[in-house]
Amino acid sequence: MIGVYKSKSLKPVIDAGHMHFYQIIRKLGLGLSDRAVDALLASPNVDLLKRYRNGAFHFQKNYFDERFLEFIRDGKDAAAWVGDLNRAFGDYFIRRFSQQQTASSSATV
Repeated sequence: MIGVYKSKSLKPVIDAGHMHFYQIIRKLGLGLSDRAVDALLASPNVDLLKRYRNGAFHFQKNYFDERFLEFIRDGKDAAAWVGDLNRAFGDYFIRRFSQQQTASSSATV
């Protein structure tokens, strides 16, 4: 997996995805509560993702700064964790928006 991250053509895309994903995690204090999401956010991968994001947002002399590699090398199943968290967020928002639509449909009847 580290080989994918060392690809200079894919790294900016991966960086952008991880940076924005961390921003979503940061905003969770705004009322989102979900057992599946909360369980995944208890992972030490959150801190490694924060370091990755900080390295990507701020200029680094070394294109493959250690913070980028830490997430992949030291994270617990980092790629699977990102996928699981992404799906958990998706499931949460689908349920939430579905409930809002149902509530607004009931209110207009």
